[in-house]
Amino acid sequence: MDTRTRRALVAAQSALEPRVPRPRSNSFGTVALVLGITLALFLTWSTVAHGEEAQPEGPRRATVEVNGVTGIWFRADVAREMLADLTELPLVRTRVQLLEGRLEIRDDQISSLRSVVELSQAAEERAVNALDEAVQARRAAEDARDAWYRSPILWTSVGMIIAGALVALTAYALSAVPGS
Repeated sequence: MDTRTRRALVAAQSALEPRVPRPRSNSFGTVALVLGITLALFLTWSTVAHGEEAQPEGPRRATVEVNGVTGIWFRADVAREMLADLTELPLVRTRVQLLEGRLEIRDDQISSLRSVVELSQAAEERAVNALDEAVQARRAAEDARDAWYRSPILWTSVGMIIAGALVALTAYALSAVPGS
């Protein structure tokens, strides 16, 4: 496996592993959070109980005619809410555009990770095939090493037979020579 394939495999594995944040022990932060929530609830309860947030009575809008032109009259609090909504609208649009950009980036990241996974799977398949081929080659080498014609006992016996035949032929040749 070359280094590029190994790096891609490590990158794919690290990208696919779930990121689990480590729990942090922050007792001061927890106490501050609980006190803040308690204070907010107390203040909300006390203002509602005393009626400071009570809505004025009457309709929120009314139709009015001024100089022969019919229009809509809004209460001041409703007009302030509408103005706040209108001033926040460009910010909301910008935020939506930014979030859409983030979605596009995430989609690109997902497609990149999918291609890395596909490449990793292809590399894994090649590695498994290479491993299978190596195992088969090893088995073939072991079979060739253990073949009957490579047996030391066979070649020792063949050597002894040839040596015996040579001794017998030499003795016959020497006996056939006159004067011995």
